[in-house]
Amino acid sequence: MSKRLMTKADTKLLIAVILLSLVAYAAIHYSSLSFPAEGRVLIKAGGEVVQELLLSADRPAQRISVQGKTAPAIIEIEQGRVRVAEAFCPDQICVKQGWIDTPGSSIVCVPNELVIYLPAGTDDGATAVDAITR
Repeated sequence: MSKRLMTKADTKLLIAVILLSLVAYAAIHYSSLSFPAEGRVLIKAGGEVVQELLLSADRPAQRISVQGKTAPAIIEIEQGRVRVAEAFCPDQICVKQGWIDTPGSSIVCVPNELVIYLPAGTDDGATAVDAITR
């Protein structure tokens, strides 16, 4: 007489749990996708805003030269995202960071005193609360 490890009910339960976990994984993955920002990008050099540009998915690709403290940097904007394409700083950290497209993201080039960021918040300038602590 052989003993079964799983009954039909156990098999159905296992399949249901696997399907439920796949659906939950897909929902979490979809909700964490980064969609192109519909807002603006601020470019600061030496602590002062030198350019403020609209950032949208249908905007044509654009390359901008911004004079930093030591040398100019080439900033590229396309499809609702922005990056530093070329910079003349020693470590190239700002170039290696790549594209940013979510509000609150930033790229900083310390030797060149250059900051590029996508401001988070509403149109009236107030920042939305994203966490509450006690």
